[in-house]
Amino acid sequence: MLPAVQVGFALQTGDMPEVHNQTAAMIKEVVAIAEPSGYINTYYVEDRKSQRMQQHTQEVGHELYCLGHMLQGAIAYYRATGDTTLMDAGAKMVDGFLISS
Repeated sequence: MLPAVQVGFALQTGDMPEVHNQTAAMIKEVVAIAEPSGYINTYYVEDRKSQRMQQHTQEVGHELYCLGHMLQGAIAYYRATGDTTLMDAGAKMVDGFLISS
């Protein structure tokens, strides 16, 4: 599987229906796990929820690093397809979770 940014760039170069369909399905799955606050991460949930955004978590973890890559991929995918689904989910995480934390 290609990283999201590479998929977005690849889709910008030409018509790739299989790649587009697979990517759209994966984006749908990612967006479906978002919490009402917009938080998207599969590690800091349930019993690990209290560890979110703690100093130590941010020093050794990579929540925001992953969010950055997701947003870069979302922008590349949007440029290729016009689909804002992943960008909207990323913006909701920034607005609803990061800003309010």
